[in-house]
Order: sequence, then structure tokens, then C-alpha cells
Amino acid sequence: MSIRLGNVFGGIATSINDRLKNSLDRTQDKADRILDRSSIRAEREVQREETQDREVAELLTAFSNMVDESQVPEGMTKHDYAAGLFKMGDGTIAGAKSYLADLKVHKQGGGSVKNLIDYSSIKTGGRNQAAYVSQFVRRADTLVKTPKGMAGGEGMAGKLFNVNLTKGVQDEIDLSFGKRTPTEKFQMDQLGFKEGSELLGTSDTKLDRKVRTTQLAQSEANLASTLADNALKGSIDTSQVNRSYNGVLADALKQANIPIDIGANGVPTFNVKTDDAKYAGVQKAYARSLTNVSENALKSLNVPGMKETLKTLATRALSFVVPNDPTSTGVMNIGGLYTDSDGSTVLYLGRDNEPILIRAKT
Repeated sequence: MSIRLGNVFGGIATSINDRLKNSLDRTQDKADRILDRSSIRAEREVQREETQDREVAELLTAFSNMVDESQVPEGMTKHDYAAGLFKMGDGTIAGAKSYLADLKVHKQGGGSVKNLIDYSSIKTGGRNQAAYVSQFVRRADTLVKTPKGMAGGEGMAGKLFNVNLTKGVQDEIDLSFGKRTPTEKFQMDQLGFKEGSELLGTSDTKLDRKVRTTQLAQSEANLASTLADNALKGSIDTSQVNRSYNGVLADALKQANIPIDIGANGVPTFNVKTDDAKYAGVQKAYARSLTNVSENALKSLNVPGMKETLKTLATRALSFVVPNDPTSTGVMNIGGLYTDSDGSTVLYLGRDNEPILIRAKT
């Protein structure tokens, strides 16, 4: 895949000096690199949207199965109420999953989900499931996200010609993935429950969720304290840091509802395959743990052994966390794994620190 710039520059390259020819070649190479990276970003974005489309549709179906269609007023659909139940979980996939779990606990305790709903509480005019999927799935306005500084040509070509490489990329991406059209957003009324109604048997579930969140916060605080102590000593106790980090990772996995065992040296072990719905929770747990240890290590990067320890932990995380392309995201976060311009994988530690090489280009 390549964007040809001949139509922009015409035949001028045949009569100008070698310096400008070299600049044109570098501009063409730059255009090709931008297109390649934009294509990767676009494919990832489309895959994310397709995954979320499927997850939201499945959740809405589960919620609609709890709606009593005999009580749905004329001009409404069961999907209106399924969307209302989805919104009760704060309108996010994770929140909806949590709220669906609470509803299931309510049913197991003998409660009726259908009889909770006040069917006169919302008036939407009646919509189908697809309309609500489009409301709850975040869609990128554009599949091309190139920093402004990269849009122009290189060297003399960049100075002499007003070239916008992004425009060519946008055209190519539109041809490959389809042109983006804005999603129509509509106002959604808040679903109400019948007066005096409440979910049964969820207090223990909510308490367990709160306990797991508190445990993770405490583990992160312990890790921060461990790294601060090592900085004061001027040397790193690898076993102590690993132990504290494993505690953070274990509690992050528990918070994501991943069943774990504690293996040798406190390392959490689990059996979740890549195609399992819970695998995304594993990835988030490793990403969060790596971010946490990196942020807390920033003030002690000069302590002997600190960078080596971070590299070891990042290498472990790389088995689960997919490195991002900074040119496609436009943002780099401390503790994130990124693909460098030479194809290697690095751990980003902020603009004031050199990234740590985790894996060289193969």
C-alpha cells in the first residue's frame, strides 16, 4: 500500500537538484509509513468496534429477556426497556455486565425483574436493538489520527510544496474501511423502578466488589511504599519489589473476577484463554499493574537495579499487553508499552526519561 505523490509534484523531480530529489523520496517514504501505521490503527479500531457491537448486543438481549412484553405500552418496544436496564449500569459495557450480574442475583433470591420496572417511566417512541447498540458503542469520528507535525513533507519538499500527507492517507483508509458517518445520538429517558422496589440479595455482591477494590488500592499503596524505601536505601531489593508487585497484580486480577492461584514466589497463576471473554480483564490487570509500578518508580530510576527490574516486569506483561503505536493514538502514558519507530517495543517513562527497551525488532 502506497500513496504516490507524482500527481502533486508533476515532472518537477526530473529537473531539480539531487537534494530536492532526496527530499521528495523521504517525503514519499514518510507518506508510506504514515499510511501503514494508519492502516494498522484503523484495523484495530474496527476490530474494537466489532467486538463492542457484539458485547452490547448480547447484553441488550439478556436484558430484553427480563422485560415483560405484555406490559410494554403501545408505541414502545422491549428494547427500550433493555436499553434502560443497560443504562442502570452507568451506560458502559463493564457497568452493564455488573448490573446484569446483580439482576441475576436478584432473580436467584426469588425476585422478579419484570415486576421491578415502571413501564410508564420512559417514552422513547420505540426503537430496535440496533439503534441502541449504536448509542452504547464508542465509534471513532475518523480512523486516521496523524499528529499535525507529521502531515507535511520532508526537508526542501516540505518547505517548497504545501503537501498534506494526511489527506492522501484519509482517502486510502476510506477506500479500505469505509467512510465514517457520524452516529446520530438521541436523548434517552431514565428507566424507573416501581416505588418501593429494590434488588434482592445484592448487598453481599456489592460488598465483595468494594472489598476487592479496597484490597487493590492497599496493594498499590504497599508497592509505592516499597519503591520509596528502596530509593532511600539507594539500592533495590528485587525480591521485595517483586513481592509487592505480585500483590498488586493478584488483586487487579481478582477485581476483574479472574480466578487465580498463587504460585511460586507469590506469582498469580490463572487459566484464561485468549478467546475467553475474561481475557480482556487479564490484559487490563497487567497494564494497570505495570503503569502503577512505573509511575511509582520514576523518582528512583537511578537506583541500581531499578530499570532492570522494570524491564523484567514489563517483559512479563508483554505476554498479555499489546503494545500501542504512539503515532496512531497520539498519546503516550507512563508505564505503557509502545512500538518505537524502529519496530522495537519500549516501556515509556515520560518525556523526561529515556524509554526502556523491552524487545528489539525481530
